[in-house]
Amino acid sequence: MKFEPYSLLLVAIFLVAILGAGCTTTTTIGAPAPAQTATAAAQVSAAAVAATTAPAASAAPVVSTTQACPDKNVWDGKWDTRWVSESHDIAPDPNYPGYPWSGQDSPGATPVVLTQNCWDITGTYVPGGATMGSGTITAKIEGNQLKGNYKTVWTSGSSNDEYGTFTLTMAADNQSWVGYAKSHDRGDYQDPNNWVGRK
Repeated sequence: MKFEPYSLLLVAIFLVAILGAGCTTTTTIGAPAPAQTATAAAQVSAAAVAATTAPAASAAPVVSTTQACPDKNVWDGKWDTRWVSESHDIAPDPNYPGYPWSGQDSPGATPVVLTQNCWDITGTYVPGGATMGSGTITAKIEGNQLKGNYKTVWTSGSSNDEYGTFTLTMAADNQSWVGYAKSHDRGDYQDPNNWVGRK
């Protein structure tokens, strides 16, 4: 088959026209067109700018669940305490009704040493001031009261160790307290003042 020179020229012009119109043999299936890619990139860039320029959300306030310790260790220290019989109040003056704090009719001293650690109290005591036994105290502070347990161990090896519960109420001046101790082996006589103490 013989082609004339002008036929080849027409074919060449036709191919140039097709290429100039943007027709290619490459497909774009599964890949975005250049215009789509540019739009997506612009959207991502705008989102990033908005995220960096948006005001930070204010953090929720942290609420402490731990109760602050008392500002004063009012129970801490050495206490001169007395156990008194039911229905009798102790008095510092022998001429005052009730048992005097000291003197012939006064009850025996029971020295107590308390150690306050925040709301917790531990302590020791000598029952009746005697050397034949010792006692321990564990308690917690609730407002102006001290509530806890006591236990007396006798050095004689007696199986009649004493233990029980107590509630003490501190005076407004923090220098004395009055309360009720209930032994494990007796009924509750509802006497509010069978144990008193002062600094």
